[in-house]
Amino acid sequence: MPDLYRESTDSAAEAPSAPPAPLSSAETEILELEKQLAQKRALLGVEKQKPLERVVGAEKPAPSSVQPSLAPSSAPVAAAPAPIKPETQSLKGLEKNEQLKNLVDLAFQKGISYATDVARDLDNPYLMDAFHDTLVDKLHKELVERGKLEEI
Repeated sequence: MPDLYRESTDSAAEAPSAPPAPLSSAETEILELEKQLAQKRALLGVEKQKPLERVVGAEKPAPSSVQPSLAPSSAPVAAAPAPIKPETQSLKGLEKNEQLKNLVDLAFQKGISYATDVARDLDNPYLMDAFHDTLVDKLHKELVERGKLEEI
């Protein structure tokens, strides 16, 4: 008894394929546009682009401190490292708890982004994590006290 779930290896046993269904006007238009696009790419010498999923997955967000240039440049320009904040040097000599306290004070005095830049310049992942945890707790309490947030 033949196995119905296996494909036949005999090419003569295959049924002739049905002719393709006629294309709708939209499909015909899409095919025509794809041909025109291929011709323009050939004229420009542009290779076929990667599928959208690969392009989107490969993109990396630009750093917030660097603004993209609208004018094309002839040579790639390396991004200059952000200047080290003056507080960074004074915090490097302190203990971790003192660094954390000063970072929280900086966040309330000069802003969170400034304080996070200083914490990033210290190049200490443990301190950055502790700073985040402390900021979440203290900042939330402070914003509730000032009436900027509702208590959850």
